[in-house]
Amino acid sequence: MSASPRPGSGVQQLMAEVMSPEALAARQRRARRTAWVVGAVVLVIYLGSIFQGWFYS
Repeated sequence: MSASPRPGSGVQQLMAEVMSPEALAARQRRARRTAWVVGAVVLVIYLGSIFQGWFYS
């Protein structure tokens, strides 16, 4: 048994689909949206902690 995938196996087809420009663009869009969501959550927590510190001081 060799570790490398045989030519014509599903792995190469999957890699071709993963590396397609459409899939790459979709992944970049999803990553960008995820980054915005994570950034917004971090900002809300940060501002909330500042407000809480100011409010209860």
